[in-house]
Amino acid sequence: MKYLFILILVCLSLFNNGCSFRETILKQILSEQANYFSGTGTEKVTLEKLTEHVYTFEWGGFYRNVVIDTSEGFIVIDPFKPKGAKLLKQELNKIAPNKPVHTLIYSHYHLDHVRGGEYLAPQEIIAHEKCPSYWKDLGVDDILMPTKLINGDQVLHIGGVELQLLYLERSHTDTLYAFYLPQEKVVFGPDLALIKAIPPMGIPDHYTPGLIRAMERVNQLDFEIFIPSHFGYGTKADYQESLEALK
Repeated sequence: MKYLFILILVCLSLFNNGCSFRETILKQILSEQANYFSGTGTEKVTLEKLTEHVYTFEWGGFYRNVVIDTSEGFIVIDPFKPKGAKLLKQELNKIAPNKPVHTLIYSHYHLDHVRGGEYLAPQEIIAHEKCPSYWKDLGVDDILMPTKLINGDQVLHIGGVELQLLYLERSHTDTLYAFYLPQEKVVFGPDLALIKAIPPMGIPDHYTPGLIRAMERVNQLDFEIFIPSHFGYGTKADYQESLEALK
């Protein structure tokens, strides 16, 4: 992985140094991603409250998801892996020992986002309708299967919280959703964008023109906080910088 890190830095060095965003990227890639790419990261676990209803869970300095606290129970988007899901459940028990996970949502079918759901014991599991066929093709049988399959945009009202599911077809897979909480002015965009970080090359199912369209769609929303599924979160301005970098 250290060679990938060096390659990224070499590529970045070819950019025009006159752009402040590119200078920021060079600094951030060193300070925020060096530990991950060199394999020296730690098993960091943090459940951070961002708004009245929204928490973000960070695991290992790399994985990050969103937990929404409602009067009917928690909404969790992406369990990631069994170890991460177990750690998340431990953190949820600390803030609300008797509150169940009402709904688990899979943002897309990729296997690094969908394992370990059984440790959260959700009452309902939501995923795009194509996800089970992909899992069958991949020959995996350790995923807690959805109880509800969806397609297109959806709006959920659970325990006094509105959650909009935005279908971002043919972008990062054809099963990808972003998640918008208009009351909280928060967007969770799993594998949609990174904040002050560079995505790796060769991502499975990645279609750049579709991803740009998806990011432009999300950019039209009224939000203040953008949460990716990897590394740190940031502001709408940070998100817009990522969009311009991708273009």
